Amino acid sequence: MHARRMRMWVFLIGVFLWSLAGLGWAAEAHHSELNLWDELFRWINFVVLAAILYKVLAKQIPRVLQERRQTIQQAMENAQASRAQAERLLQDNQRRTANLQQELAELQAQASREREELTQRMEAEAQQLAARIVAQARTEIERATERARLSLREEAAALTVQLAEEILRQEVHDTEHQALVRRYIARIGELN
Repeated sequence: MHARRMRMWVFLIGVFLWSLAGLGWAAEAHHSELNLWDELFRWINFVVLAAILYKVLAKQIPRVLQERRQTIQQAMENAQASRAQAERLLQDNQRRTANLQQELAELQAQASREREELTQRMEAEAQQLAARIVAQARTEIERATERARLSLREEAAALTVQLAEEILRQEVHDTEHQALVRRYIARIGELN
């Protein structure tokens, strides 16, 4: 249909240009004298051309103009629909952006809370671990101290027995006895 319309327009433009050329040639050739037949021929030619153009264009122009009007109307409706859709998309994107900013702020606050809770939990665990280590160290120190006391008691008992043996072996005088006791006390003092 489009090719047919194009051929028709080319034909009409060709007829129009041919008529203009004919009118121009006729006017130039007989410019100096007025010939009734030539003038009549020009008017008949003009009326025939105008009638043909009117006949052809009277049917085509309203239809073409109507089609063009409908095309323009539909393009305007499509543009309005596209604009409305674009505005909806813009509003959706703005709402999503606002929601994303709010969600980001919430996530940051939650991460901050979790970080604080983790820090507090780790500090509490570290304090508990330190308390256990200190308690274990105290227990170990108490055990070591108790072992040392027991060892000192055993050694003191052994020294006492040894001293008693020495005293019994020799009959010791009071002065010697006091010297032995002092030595014994000195040895015990060295062990502490």
